[in-house]
Amino acid sequence: MNKMGNISIFFSLSLLFLFASLSLLLVYSQIQSYQDLNRQIEKESEFYTPISYITHKVQAYDEKDAISVVEVDSVPCLKLKDEKTITLIFQKDGKLQELYALDGIAVDLNASEAIMPCDSLDFSLEKDQLVFTVNKEEMKVKLHCEESV
Repeated sequence: MNKMGNISIFFSLSLLFLFASLSLLLVYSQIQSYQDLNRQIEKESEFYTPISYITHKVQAYDEKDAISVVEVDSVPCLKLKDEKTITLIFQKDGKLQELYALDGIAVDLNASEAIMPCDSLDFSLEKDQLVFTVNKEEMKVKLHCEESV
């Protein structure tokens, strides 16, 4: 009977050890999956957040002669103009920058506000679309105004 008791205890402990091991393995795999997902989300947000921001700004200013690409202090800028103000969007020091100013007043890019991280940014304006490259990914926004530039 003593031998059967030892086998029963050994079997019970073996099952407990197996259950604990598999539980830890499952938790570890879920942690790895979560970390991979988090890295992927961070990588995509570095690309999609600036694109979304610029796209929404362009759509808000989509009127005749309101959108242009200019160069200020050798920095390519997207210029969004309304009746009284201008907004310059550009990349500087690894960040997407934005500067609001009254129309007709000289601008100083050092007075801009950093919006979000952005490694590279370039703009070009074609017939009816704005083409911009953010972090080496190109995006095109169709302009609905009658004329651009």
